[in-house]
Amino acid sequence: MYFYKITLLKSPIEPLTFQSDKDIENGTLVEVKLRNRTKLQNGVVLQKVEKPSFKCVDISNITTYYYDKKMLEISSFISKYFVCSLGEALSVYIPFYETNDIPNTENISVDIELSKEQQKAYNFTQNNSTSLLFANTGSGKTEIYIKAIENILKQNKQALLLLPEISLSPQMEQRLKKVFKDSIAIWHSKIQKKKKAEIVQDLLEGKVKIIAGARSALFLPYKDLGLIIVDEEHDDSYKSDQKPRLNTKDLSIYIGKKYDTQVILGSATPSLSSFYKIPYFRLKETYFKSEKKISFLNTNLNLNDTIIDKIKTTLENNKQVIVFLPTRANFKYQICEDCGTAIECPFCSVSLSLHKNRNAL
Repeated sequence: MYFYKITLLKSPIEPLTFQSDKDIENGTLVEVKLRNRTKLQNGVVLQKVEKPSFKCVDISNITTYYYDKKMLEISSFISKYFVCSLGEALSVYIPFYETNDIPNTENISVDIELSKEQQKAYNFTQNNSTSLLFANTGSGKTEIYIKAIENILKQNKQALLLLPEISLSPQMEQRLKKVFKDSIAIWHSKIQKKKKAEIVQDLLEGKVKIIAGARSALFLPYKDLGLIIVDEEHDDSYKSDQKPRLNTKDLSIYIGKKYDTQVILGSATPSLSSFYKIPYFRLKETYFKSEKKISFLNTNLNLNDTIIDKIKTTLENNKQVIVFLPTRANFKYQICEDCGTAIECPFCSVSLSLHKNRNAL
């Protein structure tokens, strides 16, 4: 009989000891029965232990899923650094399972020519294991990311592009898929469960080499992750508001240093901690030549002939116009100090605004 220390997934309690007549590898996902609970609980085998002095319950089921050594080590760090149980830390991961390798032989050639400043920024990221791309909006960070991913794919490794959930727009998806075709998969909360299972299988089989997704994409089963890119690294959405309350950006930096994985952080407004601690490259030039022009017209807020002509010309060119109007009225509503009732329109329930210059509602 063998005895194992097992941590229960999503549980705050300390690891428990169970027994089995089978030799089980560390990291194996098993099912165990707890007292007063009818449903079997998922647990992960941490290590084999000596026979305890108390009686142990048998392991109910041994699955084919497993967590590799890296997952166990990172989960141990999460539990200590972000203050949670090991079971809660492991629960964020999607485990491995045995598959047949079907490597993606598609030749990816990125047809992007970097500007002089972009090339300097790209070289800087390649010369530093962890780097910060401090780049203005429109300076072409995405092109540098794509080049870095292309370099990793040539080494037959996997790449991860982390984006805030709000940045995972259909336009971004189309752009990434246009460049990397079937080698990339998109991962975020709105992806259906069946589709997620397909992505995990393609990742394990080698069909998918690149994952672009929200913070949960960091916890997929990567066999050889060579690059982590954290775009908009200052964004608060990388911080989890439920246990384990981890910071995905900080965890990416830890993974990069511990497992020799390249990490690139990118932002137009980087966080102070990243700016202070991580070597950065300042990219100011815009990728495209801008022809914007700002004119100041000293008028009395009326639309004069110059503005009307500009609007007319723009519409004739089948383009759109936005006209911003100043806020009308000095006070949006009036409230009685005694009863708190707002003065409303006699024909509807909209509050009346006060115009002081005309002394009117």
